[in-house]
Amino acid sequence: MKRVVERILSIGSRVPIPIVLLGTCTLAYGLLIPWLGFYLDDWYIVLFQKYFGALQFSQFFAQDRPLFGYVYQVFVPIFKDSRVAWQMFAVLTHALAGCCFWWLLIKLMPSRKKLAATAALFFVVYPGFQFHWFSVMYSQVFMLLAIYFVSYILMIEAVNAKKRSVLFTIGALICLIIGIVPQETFFGLELVRPFILGVVIWRQEARKGKLFSQTLLNWIPYFGVVVGFVVYRLSNSKEYSYQVSLFSELAHNPIQTALRLISEIFWGTVDSIFTTWIDLINLLKRDLLTSVSLLILLLILIGIGLSWFILNNKVEDENKQNKNHWILWISLIATLSAMTPFIAGSFKISLEFPNNRYLIALAPGACLFLAGMIDSVIKTQKNRLLISIVLIGFAIGSQFQTARSYMLSWQAQQDFFWQLSWRVPEMRPNTVLISEDLPFSKYYSGPSLSAPLNLIYAPESTSHKIPYLLLLTSQQGDIIPSYETDQPISSSFRTFEFRGNTSNMVVFKKYSDGCLRIITSQDNPMEFTNKNDRGFWLGAIPLSNINRILLEQSESTSLPEKYFGKENRNQWCYFFEKADLARQRHNWEQTIQYYQDAKKMGFEPLIDTEWLPLVDAYIQIKNFDKALEITKLISDHDRTNTAGFCELWQGVKTEDTNVARYTTESLSWLNCRVQYEK
Repeated sequence: MKRVVERILSIGSRVPIPIVLLGTCTLAYGLLIPWLGFYLDDWYIVLFQKYFGALQFSQFFAQDRPLFGYVYQVFVPIFKDSRVAWQMFAVLTHALAGCCFWWLLIKLMPSRKKLAATAALFFVVYPGFQFHWFSVMYSQVFMLLAIYFVSYILMIEAVNAKKRSVLFTIGALICLIIGIVPQETFFGLELVRPFILGVVIWRQEARKGKLFSQTLLNWIPYFGVVVGFVVYRLSNSKEYSYQVSLFSELAHNPIQTALRLISEIFWGTVDSIFTTWIDLINLLKRDLLTSVSLLILLLILIGIGLSWFILNNKVEDENKQNKNHWILWISLIATLSAMTPFIAGSFKISLEFPNNRYLIALAPGACLFLAGMIDSVIKTQKNRLLISIVLIGFAIGSQFQTARSYMLSWQAQQDFFWQLSWRVPEMRPNTVLISEDLPFSKYYSGPSLSAPLNLIYAPESTSHKIPYLLLLTSQQGDIIPSYETDQPISSSFRTFEFRGNTSNMVVFKKYSDGCLRIITSQDNPMEFTNKNDRGFWLGAIPLSNINRILLEQSESTSLPEKYFGKENRNQWCYFFEKADLARQRHNWEQTIQYYQDAKKMGFEPLIDTEWLPLVDAYIQIKNFDKALEITKLISDHDRTNTAGFCELWQGVKTEDTNVARYTTESLSWLNCRVQYEK
């Protein structure tokens, strides 16, 4: 039995590391692919591809990263707007970058195969970076990173090769250009290149006195490319939206800026190497008996088991096992130098979303440093292995948990647009949909959500002037400086632009625990006065122009299933949106009918304010008994919960004493006061 177990375990040493890395990426990022979608700027890329085709992306990035568009012209024609294909490609390119990183480490330290495999596994599950699922953008970024790693591999081959060194050098330079020129994310890693060259030449050069001169000589071609790019970047800075602002900050306030930089560099290093892994313990700070928690725990155990199966029998030169000083120095320099482009642009590196996107550049150095530190500090091989596999397992669980949050956000966004299509069958062009925020806005923004909005309501457009804008003032508060009538609204994102005015806005609110609600200018702003965004609601609600909603169309706008999934009318929000639309049409009987149909199917309002259309309908047809009956379902008498109902009842004419009785009883039940007046 022991021999059988040993034979099974020995298989782990023969499984190719690239297969291991691909399997690990699939486990961490790929299990939820069918239920993931597009996020942030991915949506605008989908819109641009739909309107103008896949070969115009040099124009799309013309005002941002003008050379990045050529990368998109390679891959967008292949995957187009398939969210599943892009997510699969992201897993593949993430694994490919991990494979190239592992290959580079093998070239750099050929006797340290276990350390190289451990660092590569750390890299592919690195928990600090949580942007993997922005698949359209970061699948291509990972491809560029893989090519950038190949630049180092070919450089090492050029140093070691007795023949064809020029060809290897040319290949390395081409990969360097591809890796840093389209977008500057990995530009800072170039500062570690001479140190890596020095290590390779040190192993090869018999006369150590020539180390410096040989390193410098081999580095000159790469340094020339870097200098050339820096000159190009600075001389064409107006073509880039991201500017090098550090120098001006140092000139205006040198001491304060220098102290801030020291603090940010220190904490960026600590967070990227240590804190991001220490924070994995938070996975256990949840109810561990839920189905999701049990699944995460299962993935953690699978990750621990698989990484142990792979790493347990990896053999390396024990005589060099603890000689890690140069490895630690190289990896620390790589981590620090990777911060350069972000520091130059005054971007703060942290573990918080969205600033953790910069950690993709720090991950290679941070993961190698951590692997080397564990190998240096922990004395026994068994304990080194245990710590490494536990970290890998927990990182897999953490990435799956993050993937699930992306999945839920995608579903919430899909549901939002279905509800919008039920409530707003058609809109006049040049309309702004405006709100303060959305419950799922962590992975979305107003500009990005304007893309699906235009895909829905202007599917045949071929113009850069989009007819609809979705505006979230928590992110875009500077677009509307004042809430007055007929004020121009101008917004642009890359090649798209929108022109409108404040008189053509439709205000909405999407409750986290309720349905989408279109707000009219007659609604009471007091419903929102206990929130931090009180000023927005007080200013925007009187401007809400629901006449921008076209009522002639009897059916809802059809949403493309490949983006938004199948329509699900078997839910309360469908009946609410249709009832509220009927209310706008003053079709009171139909409003009531939708509520009755919902009740027959077992649905009822999710929050109290969703009774408003029904109460209004009964008041309009003068069925005050039913209006009072529904009103008395409101048990929460907080003014933000009752302001709308108070508004309705205070608007009822009370010349008839019988009607006055209903009004008095309702206002008394709701605890309405004079303060509810707008």
